[in-house]
Amino acid sequence: MRSYFLTTALTLAAFAISASPSQAEDNAHIPASYMKPDGRVVVVGNDGLEKVLVGIASIVERSHPGLHYDFVLKGSSTGLPALAANATLFAPLTREARHAEISGFKQARGYEPVAVQIGYSGWGPRPNGKTPTAVYVSRSNVLASISIDDLSRVFSSGNSHGDLNLWGQLGEQGEASERRIHLYGLRDDGSFATALRERLFDNHPYAARYEPLGSYASVLKAVSTDPYGIAIVGWVKPSDVPREVRLVPIKNEDGTLKTPARQIVASGSYPLSSGIYFYIDKAPGKPLDPLVRAWVDAALSREGQAVIAAQANTVEGYLPLAPEDLLRQQEALKSF
Repeated sequence: MRSYFLTTALTLAAFAISASPSQAEDNAHIPASYMKPDGRVVVVGNDGLEKVLVGIASIVERSHPGLHYDFVLKGSSTGLPALAANATLFAPLTREARHAEISGFKQARGYEPVAVQIGYSGWGPRPNGKTPTAVYVSRSNVLASISIDDLSRVFSSGNSHGDLNLWGQLGEQGEASERRIHLYGLRDDGSFATALRERLFDNHPYAARYEPLGSYASVLKAVSTDPYGIAIVGWVKPSDVPREVRLVPIKNEDGTLKTPARQIVASGSYPLSSGIYFYIDKAPGKPLDPLVRAWVDAALSREGQAVIAAQANTVEGYLPLAPEDLLRQQEALKSF
């Protein structure tokens, strides 16, 4: 993973670091390493964010007129390596950065990047888009809901409150109560399953019962024929979910049930929701680059949030921040 990160960073740096001296003088506030020879500012990140970035750029132009951008959008995995190499103004991602990405940035820069959340990424199920991360079981399984804490105790090993191994520990009755919980998911290979373990399971290893498979389709197929199985998968089209499988709501501490439905994601209360983030290079004790601040301020403005809201019914299904989350991000920026 470290080798991949550094190789990607060097490639992106070589791509971006070619501005002429005269152009650098004309744009003194912008490091030449993320400027192209024609003066365009490079932004590297998620491939589904182009319309959002174009819309926010039009807001930024009011305070920084005359600048043009080259959006190199090849996926969220390209953002942090480019930021570490100073090859992008900021890194727009539609998920939280993974531990390896943060570590790679810190190794290159000596400090961690700052994450600013500007929206939520995806909701569902819906016909024209993918459903965000969710828990699935067979329709023959009677599990009504599951808490994040129980999910961690089921899927990972070494929990402080004890691991959960049997369906009876989740409230199943009768014969099912004595059956082991069969776990399905993707391989713990540095991508989705690894990020899930790091984010939700306090970095505990997966339980020995966990069966890693090669694709979401394989995971859902396995659950569809196993009444004692449970799975967590990421972005899937509703048409790819077998009829024999159903989504399990997440139970919050107050007892309310949460699914990735639009109104729940928009409220900021779906625990498995992915966010839209601008990762920025903010060295401790140094001021934030004025152009980066302009982008962040624009994204968190009323107009910027409207740009994100306009994507709600597209394939991406982006949603603006709930008022509480928006205020939290705005307050955090005051310390920069």
